[in-house]
Amino acid sequence: MAASTAQRIQEAIAAHDLDALVRQFSPNYRNETPIHPARSFTGAEQVRANWAEIFRAVPDLRADLVRHAVDGTTEWAEWAWQGTRVDGQPLQMAGVTILGLSGGRVDWARFYVEPVDHGSQEVAAALAQTVGPRSGAAVRSAPPPRWLVRGVLNRILRPVLRSPLGRVLPGPLVLLRCTGRRTGRRIDVPVLAYDVDGVLTVFSPAAWTANLHGGAPVSLRQRGRSRSGCGVLVTDPAVVGTALRTVLARGVSPRALGLRVDGSRPPTDAEASGVRSVVQLQNLSAPSRHG
Repeated sequence: MAASTAQRIQEAIAAHDLDALVRQFSPNYRNETPIHPARSFTGAEQVRANWAEIFRAVPDLRADLVRHAVDGTTEWAEWAWQGTRVDGQPLQMAGVTILGLSGGRVDWARFYVEPVDHGSQEVAAALAQTVGPRSGAAVRSAPPPRWLVRGVLNRILRPVLRSPLGRVLPGPLVLLRCTGRRTGRRIDVPVLAYDVDGVLTVFSPAAWTANLHGGAPVSLRQRGRSRSGCGVLVTDPAVVGTALRTVLARGVSPRALGLRVDGSRPPTDAEASGVRSVVQLQNLSAPSRHG
């Protein structure tokens, strides 16, 4: 029996044969990523660019085709990908692709493959993070309007934090720079960073934090000085809860964190992780006035 398209894709990945892999896709291939719509793209050349980077970044990548089924011109495939990144960090992804076939090649696909999350967040905390905390929760998300943050505050704060004028801004205010994993573009975000047990910690619900999943290089500009290090997205409820309770007990305003707090009791780990993730800024260099 001839190999299915998913099986040929698996063989090409196993061989790290970029040309063979790209041949499985039509020139006008359409990729739809429903969970992350901005990541959708068109064209086999983008497939080539994506997989060239994957093979470079994960030299020992292997792809297991867990199970698959073909129904006419549609093939469903469940995948398990794993390997070690060039920075030594493990990579593990799992999920499903739905392939639309035409002339023996993939004409379109719906892509549902995501990094495996080995965090300790249990179902209650995950549900609270998705749908919001339950009634009577000690903490709720109450961010300022998006137009105010993106359209006014960020546009003002970015250039000021980059300039010598940044020296007069409050201590926790930082310009954090990271790189978008999908786009490769520089992302500059004004944030508030607090010392939690010797680690600069940022509280945020924003999408940019996903670029720091598993750790990634970052640079900071704070009070006219620059530092570099590693930013790590942390979603573990115990870590998030402890960090949030620490800064609130220190007197940090919940409003500064975009939160509304019921002062009758501290938030639980599940409640805290339901409204915020944290980014830990680790292995920071000594401050410098350059950069």
